[in-house]
Parts: sequence; structure tokens; C-alpha cells
Amino acid sequence: MKITQYFSFFSIALPVVLVTLYFWVFVCYAVNAPQLDDYMDLLVVMPDYVEAAGLRQKWHILFQQYHEHRYLTGHLLSALFVEIFGVLDFRFLMGAGNLALLGFAVLLVREFSGAGYRAVMMPVTALLLFNLQAQGSMFWATAAWAHYALLFFSMAAFTLIAAEKALHRYIPAFGFCALAVFTQANGLFVAVLVVFFCLFEFFDKESHKAWPLLVFWLCAASLMGAAYFHDFDTSQRVGETHLSVPDQVRAIVEHPLNVLMGFLLFLGGVFVDMDDRENVLALLFGCFSGAMVVSAFCWLVLCYKTRKLYPLKMLMLLIFASAASVACLRASVMGVDQALQGHYKIYSLISVLFVFFVALLWAERHSARTRLLCNVLACLMAAGVYGVSCATNLPGVEQKRTAIVDDFNYWLERNNLKRASVRFFVPQYNRKLNRAVSVGVYSPEVLLLPSRQVAVFQSVDACPQGLVVAEGLALSYKPGAWGVAVRGEIPFDVDRDEGQEVWLCAGKTVFYLALAERNLQWSEGARGRVSVDVLVPRALFPKHLRPERIELMIRGSYEK
Repeated sequence: MKITQYFSFFSIALPVVLVTLYFWVFVCYAVNAPQLDDYMDLLVVMPDYVEAAGLRQKWHILFQQYHEHRYLTGHLLSALFVEIFGVLDFRFLMGAGNLALLGFAVLLVREFSGAGYRAVMMPVTALLLFNLQAQGSMFWATAAWAHYALLFFSMAAFTLIAAEKALHRYIPAFGFCALAVFTQANGLFVAVLVVFFCLFEFFDKESHKAWPLLVFWLCAASLMGAAYFHDFDTSQRVGETHLSVPDQVRAIVEHPLNVLMGFLLFLGGVFVDMDDRENVLALLFGCFSGAMVVSAFCWLVLCYKTRKLYPLKMLMLLIFASAASVACLRASVMGVDQALQGHYKIYSLISVLFVFFVALLWAERHSARTRLLCNVLACLMAAGVYGVSCATNLPGVEQKRTAIVDDFNYWLERNNLKRASVRFFVPQYNRKLNRAVSVGVYSPEVLLLPSRQVAVFQSVDACPQGLVVAEGLALSYKPGAWGVAVRGEIPFDVDRDEGQEVWLCAGKTVFYLALAERNLQWSEGARGRVSVDVLVPRALFPKHLRPERIELMIRGSYEK
């Protein structure tokens, strides 16, 4: 009896300790600085929101889509913080995103803790979800908000399970579904999947067949992939490259092994990161772990038809579809290491948790000794995953913090901004070139127009062929049915590592054509020049503005 009491106490105390440690690491190492998509999302959305004239315009700004992501939850949190405090704190946004992960963990434990393994599910869930392996999303605001997509999607599925064909319970289910749609990238897939699930429950409530879920999986993967294809063709930033849909399909056909490995590594690459792309053994281990996740899902669908587990199956469908789309979009073009990015690790950890849960379900059908052995092994293996993650990631947390701060300071220096003591500044990419606005008491010094900036031409009418040579610059500008193509060469001083940046100005809207290092293709036999081949899709232009009325601006500098 005492052993049972000790184990019950342990199953409650350990999750409390793990969650406390997780947020302690966050409080100690999180910095109030943007990174990656924060620059191109928050630092564009919030200035528009602050300068919006009326409530209707503000509401439209919060709901509109920036690039290929939908971040309604993050936009609402940011707007709320600005309205209350007058400034924006990135640490607050990161913390809010991580709180969603806590709610997701509570939901999983509450719904899936059966009488036989309740004491095991709590520590195993805490060991895997609050794992330092997921620090890629822990310290990144826009990645942490994806936790809300998991939470809202799961709540929609759980509510549908309890609906019992009652309209007043279907309504909140679709409400959660809508929140998931506007929280997750390409979230329309979530709505379609939940509608499939709802129709299946409505017309075939008592018959628990396996084939509908398999059909849902295929449909989900196809729809998510189609959404990514669309955004890949119409976004100026996805993957820092520009491919048409036929080119993307061709890449998938030509690299099927990359797609398969990317799919499996997304699911099972807990201990594999982007630095291991040359390590064959690590990649094989990640693929093997991903295959275990797929096998566990197939067993659960075919052999375990309890209606209560439908939300868990739906959650795994969501993760499988995300894995398929990432594999098709990125792994086929840029390599399998793209499926190993840090902010994807939370999905890998959920997949491992799913395997442990399926193992506990399997043990339920066997003897008490087998169940006990399976419970002990699940706890030990989850503890092993947590221990290895701490050993490999905890020493690198300070390095990650330093890297974020260095990138932030470089961005300030590059844009001639002076950091003040307050907590919020915003570059206005879509109002004037390289202009910052003040929110609260912050007033940065801004160099609006560098002396080397050259206005190449004002419109197609001024230069019909679009070919201009200015200060060694040769660019071709050609509006077409799909958008505006900018091609040519930009001089690059190898000794100074300095070159040019391209800004495409359409009325009051400015598009920054980022020349990231991966985009630079050195021209053969032309040392010190870099090729530019960028398509700015027509969909990115304001509806009232024709692509023919555009001016192209070149400015320095770009540091390699």
C-alpha cells in the first residue's frame, strides 16, 4: 500500500518539478528580442495596427494573412499588450505561447489517463512535452504560438466527441476549430479535417470502422500539401526561394527519398538536428523512430476502435499532415535537414508520447505483470529522453540566447537604430523605406535614405525594356501575368563583403527582396557579382495598384 502511495505522490510531484524547471529555464534565458519570423510578422503587423484609424481597420489588420502564416492568436496577444501597456514585450509573447503547451498537456492527461495507467501518463507526458529539446519554439514567439493550434484543435475534437448530436455542443467545437484555423499556418486544413470528423460522427456514430480514419489521413495530407504548394508559389519568403507549382511537383518526383526521409524525420527526429545531416547513423535512427510512430498509428486505427480515442487519432492526423507537407515543401528542394528544424521538435516529442501511449494500450490487453513492466519501461524511457535532452541542450541554451541577442544587435546596427531603455520598436517596411515608428516613449534615430541609394526608374513607361545600368548595376524588370520578375546582377565587393539590397516599391507598399546567403549564386567567371532572380507574385501587390506602376530601388549594404 505504501509503495502505491509513494508512486502516486511521485506521479504528481514529478510533473510539477518538470514544469517548474521548464519555465525557470525560460525566465532565466528568454530575452526581449525578436527572431526570424518575428521581424517579418510582428514588426510589420503592429505598426499597421497602431496607425490604423478605426476599429474596423484594426480588426482587418489582425485577421489578414502575412506571408504564408496565420497568426491570429499572436496578433491578438500583441495588440492586447500594446493597448494595455503601450509597449510590446517579446518575452511576454513567448511565455503566453508556452502556457498553451501547459494547457495542451493538461488536456491530454485528463482525456487519456485511464484507470490502469493514470499514474504513468502524468510523468511521461511532462517528461516529453516540457522537454528542452523543444527550445526552438520555447524562445521564439511566433513558433510558441503554434502550441495554441494544437490546443484549439484538440479541444475541437474532444468537444465533438461529447457532442451527442446536440447543436449547443457542436457550436463550441466549430469555434475551437476556427481558432485553430487562424492560429496554425495554412489552417484551412484543420477546418476540413474537423468537418470530415463531424460528418462521420453524425452519420455513423455507432459503427467504428477503421477505413474512414485512413481516408481522413490521406485527405489531410493532400489538403495540407496543396495549401503549402499554393503558398510556396505565392509567397515571397517561403524557404527563401521561389518555385512554381510544376517545379515543386517535379522536385518531389525527382527526390522521393528526400520526401520519405523528411516525413519520417519530422516524426522521429527527436535526437537528430540539422547539424547531423551528414551523419548517416543519426538519420537512420530518426527514420526508424518515425517508422515506429507510423506503425503505432496503424495498429491503433486497425485494432483499437474505442470512440474515446478518436481525438488522439485526429491529433496524429494533424501531425502526419504537417510532416507530409514539410517533407514535400522543404525536404524535396532543400534537403532532409529541413525537417529537423528546432521549432518542429515539439511535434516529434508528441509523436514519441503517442508511441508510449499506444504501448500502454497494448499492455492493457495482457497480464498484470506485463502492464507493470510496460509502465516501468515507459517511465524509464521517457526519463532517458529527458535526461539526454538536458545533457545535450541545456549547455547550449546560453549560446542560443547569445545568438538571439547578437542577431538583434546586428539588425539594430544594420538599420541604423539606437536601442533605448523601453521595450518596443518597429521598422515600417510597408510605409516608408527603412523607417521606424515610436510606440510608447521610444524614439529611435533612423537614417532614412543611405547616400548610395539609387532610384533606378519610376515605371515601365520610363523604361519599356526594364533594363537599367546604374553604378555597375544591371537588372531586368518585367511585369507579367504571375507577378514582377527581377533578374540581373548586383556588384559584390568580396574584400569588404558588401553589396546591395533590393527594395521593390509599389505606392506606399515596400517589398524587401531578401538576398540571404543561400540565395546568392555567384556568376561564372564574374568575380564579385551576384545573380538575382526573384519573382514577386502579383498576389502580394495591393488590389488598387497595378504591377506596371512600380519603382525599383537599390540600396546598400549587404554583409555576407
